[in-house]
Amino acid sequence: MKKFLFILILLVSSMLNAQTNSMNEIIDSNKTDTVFHANLTGEAFIEYRGFKGDQYYFNDWVKSDILLSTGEKLYDIKLKYNGLLDEVIWLNTVIPGLFKIDKASINDFWLKPAFDNDIHFKRIKVNESPNSHQADIFAQVAVEGKISLYIHRKINILEVQTITLDGKLYPYKIIGPTPNYYIKMSSNKYFLMTSLNRNSLLKLFPEQKKLIAKILNTHHLNLKIESDLIKLIGLLNNADFQEK
Repeated sequence: MKKFLFILILLVSSMLNAQTNSMNEIIDSNKTDTVFHANLTGEAFIEYRGFKGDQYYFNDWVKSDILLSTGEKLYDIKLKYNGLLDEVIWLNTVIPGLFKIDKASINDFWLKPAFDNDIHFKRIKVNESPNSHQADIFAQVAVEGKISLYIHRKINILEVQTITLDGKLYPYKIIGPTPNYYIKMSSNKYFLMTSLNRNSLLKLFPEQKKLIAKILNTHHLNLKIESDLIKLIGLLNNADFQEK
């Protein structure tokens, strides 16, 4: 009975603190997580809905696992991946609210939709464009081996349109998926593909054109199809592919 009262007091105290603190305050594990999870850090998140299109990889909250940078793994917490912001959003059901988890605190996470296989994301450090500085991003793990493939499920603003309400014009933004594909070699060097096509891949590996073309033709793969790119990378791991 004493143990139950202690937990109840702790929970009530945590809820009061959450209501009075600033929306941008870092989540302290002693406030929001002591009763059910430890060591999640981040900040309160207010979702902006002024878009036409989906800003999440999955719109539904799904049970998920997280591997923290500390090595601790948390199980079956409700997450979404926001591709517009490249952030992991956590639905806290004990102290109701949305929180953006600190990116640096996450090594991997797994979305576990009931209707599909687990979807594994990893935090990797890459150049998001040829002229950009290195940055941490979350990317879906498609293939891992001596050659790995990671897919950054980016969502971008595609265009801005206007609507008329009560005689006034209001802009709204249309968003949609614009994935990037990162091929990682055994030397830890990344190659970036921003579009799916045969020429883009062959330009990345000019010394291996014959081998790649042979595999594509033998297995009837179309590099405009994402699943065929994944199959190709898997086949290259079993072929005599030499990095130059």
